Amino acid sequence: MQDLDRCVELCEQAGEQESQERLMFYAEARYARGVVRDVLGEEEGAREDFFACAPTRVDLFEKDAERHEMSVDRDAENEKKRKMDFEIAMASEKIANLTPDFEMAYVQRGAVYLRLGEYAKALADLQKQYDSEPGTAVQAFTLSGEVYVEQLRYDDAMAMFTAALQLNPKQAGAVIGRGVVYLMQGDLDAAMGDAKAAISIAFSSARAHGLKACVLFKQGETRAALTEFDSAVALDRTDPWLFFWRRQANFAVQQYAQAFADYHAAVELDPRYGGRTGLQVLRDCEGLSDLSGTLRPAI
Repeated sequence: MQDLDRCVELCEQAGEQESQERLMFYAEARYARGVVRDVLGEEEGAREDFFACAPTRVDLFEKDAERHEMSVDRDAENEKKRKMDFEIAMASEKIANLTPDFEMAYVQRGAVYLRLGEYAKALADLQKQYDSEPGTAVQAFTLSGEVYVEQLRYDDAMAMFTAALQLNPKQAGAVIGRGVVYLMQGDLDAAMGDAKAAISIAFSSARAHGLKACVLFKQGETRAALTEFDSAVALDRTDPWLFFWRRQANFAVQQYAQAFADYHAAVELDPRYGGRTGLQVLRDCEGLSDLSGTLRPAI
């Protein structure tokens, strides 16, 4: 980071004397620093660097997208899981078409679409079950809230979790989801309240312990957060969300090897966790909309 800061500083000092070659080097330095900041969890700084370099070095973002595609292609386990998910989706669709009694099939297919990042399809299935019997509706509202969290639509997510909890105040998934919304909105007291409530409802829920760990980390209690993260990961080693958050706490205490291991574990479990900030910036940049077809959806 110090070397990259120095590169950026020297280029900025050159001012109008910048040649095209130096301009390209400056953009590459900003891009590299953005990648490091993204891994360190400094999302605002990362976005700033990516926005600064994207118009000049589109090729870097395109190479990133290609690497992610290649990574997905090489990951046999993820490919196997993806095929199984599609089979489940197809089976659920056939069941749902047989009789209205199989309402839960839409919820199950919605959950599959959520895991695949196909959010519009997920909501289309889940919304059909808002007026179902309470047990099915609770699941539909909770999963819809998770879709909206993925889309950063926190007000919509909160409405869904609230609707689920009105039907069942002890729905652990909805309590956790609401706590995540509070966390992302900066209301740490409310987030911790939901984390503790979820743990009391479902002590073995890895996400509940993960939410508590996130709040502890945001409160500056990094060591306590790592202990809680470790408990969460011990309960579920298949949740990329836990690894993606734990890597920030590991970086904060300078456990760099573990931090990078956590980051790569998250990406291995779900490739969409790699390059979330950088590729999202490219998609958002004005004047680059013609490149949107080269990017993975749902980053």
